[in-house]
Amino acid sequence: MITASLVLYKSKVHEVVRVLECVEKSTISTVYVVDNSPTDALKDVVNKNSTKAVYLYGQGNVGYGEGNNIGIRKAMEAGSKYHAILNPDIIFKAEVIEHLVSYMDAHQDAGLIKPQLTHLDESFEGTAMLLPTPLDTFGRRLLPKTWVEKINDRFELRNQDLTVIRNVPIFSGSFLFIRTSVFEKIGLFDDRYFMYFEDFDLVRRIHKVSKTVFYPHDTIIHAHAAEHKTNKKLLMISIKSAIKYFNKFGWLFDSERRKWNKEALSDRSILE
Repeated sequence: MITASLVLYKSKVHEVVRVLECVEKSTISTVYVVDNSPTDALKDVVNKNSTKAVYLYGQGNVGYGEGNNIGIRKAMEAGSKYHAILNPDIIFKAEVIEHLVSYMDAHQDAGLIKPQLTHLDESFEGTAMLLPTPLDTFGRRLLPKTWVEKINDRFELRNQDLTVIRNVPIFSGSFLFIRTSVFEKIGLFDDRYFMYFEDFDLVRRIHKVSKTVFYPHDTIIHAHAAEHKTNKKLLMISIKSAIKYFNKFGWLFDSERRKWNKEALSDRSILE
């Protein structure tokens, strides 16, 4: 069984319809739609556009991570083998899910897999990444553009061969395809993050017990607005989450970060 969770908060109707259409065409059997919005105005949109959706409302705005946790718990109770974390602003073809399942079935040491992300204009979005340092996180907001580009070149592994499958330590949470049994080992999203960095936290915990695989042979479109860069409220939430992350894993001293980033920057991370 393949399940998915989709967390909504005042989401754009056309995006909700679009991602549900992708689910309908895929081999995903059930998508748990967790609506954190102040009203259930999206309920009819969900029910009219999906035969696979289980609409969940009434928990309040519990945040992105805890919203997904609600869906993950339902998936585990249902006996799901694989679980996809979906953002409303993604687009994927049905065969992508089939390819990811085939890879995971053949590689039992893989706990998570993620295809290459692209923007709507088909340009590549940074997908395979290193564990972030404080300089990566805050420097990209504060330093001159030329410095930021140098940071991004390293952080997003731009100088590595990204045409091959790699074991990398971090992905963003816009789309994650996870072996459901992994949650029994590492737990769910840390609900202390309201939004932002909960995905990095989860993926690095999965990386500790299994391979987290960058799969460049398929792509997913991410129509991403990056609102935290322009919205002051979201920016503050992002900064607070970053502080929680580094308080948890280490600011200057993070032995896992040092080890795993070194591996990701070498040919040892290549899986094919």
